[in-house]
Amino acid sequence: FVVINSAPGSSNNKDFSKTINTGLPAGSYCNMVYAKVVNNKCQLYPGLVLSNKEQVTYVVDSQGRTTINIRDADNSRVVALYSAVDGRFDNTDPVTTTTGSPPGPTGTVTVVNFVIDGISTQPGQSVKVLGSTTELGSWSVPNAVNLSVTSCAGSVCRWSGSVTMNAGASAEWKAILVGNGVTRWQCGANQKLTVGQSATNVEIRASIC
Repeated sequence: FVVINSAPGSSNNKDFSKTINTGLPAGSYCNMVYAKVVNNKCQLYPGLVLSNKEQVTYVVDSQGRTTINIRDADNSRVVALYSAVDGRFDNTDPVTTTTGSPPGPTGTVTVVNFVIDGISTQPGQSVKVLGSTTELGSWSVPNAVNLSVTSCAGSVCRWSGSVTMNAGASAEWKAILVGNGVTRWQCGANQKLTVGQSATNVEIRASIC
């Protein structure tokens, strides 16, 4: 499955973000332009450094959907997802713990999967994750992590998405509701996250203030 967001130098270049039916089996996928699966996580190709927070990992839901994010500033304007062994890994079953696994070696990059439930949305609104690290948007709403809908019960939907972070890293974060000219934040104290050596799964039921 491949998405191309215009060619370098095109007058039509702009950021692209859209939930698409990929036709792929449910699971987590590496954008194979940047990385492949090694030990059940996405590992960047040797010598590759991403300086623009390009999205490396995508989660495809049970209906084959994922949200594709390609920015004009990205190193590549291509997302390539592949269901073979070096492109896909199964870690989409959420658990409730966010800490406890030992930190990996310095420089090890692992995937963090977010599942957010309990937030009522209206047409034109979406749920995102925003936090204290570069990967989570550095508390800047335009840089928040996009999530995609996996299921709904009325206006309350289940949202999921992934980012890659260094093993052993710590962060604070919240869910936010954006759209229709407003931004609203998850109630209460910041959520805390410590990234494990392997995939870290985070599932919460949130309320928005």
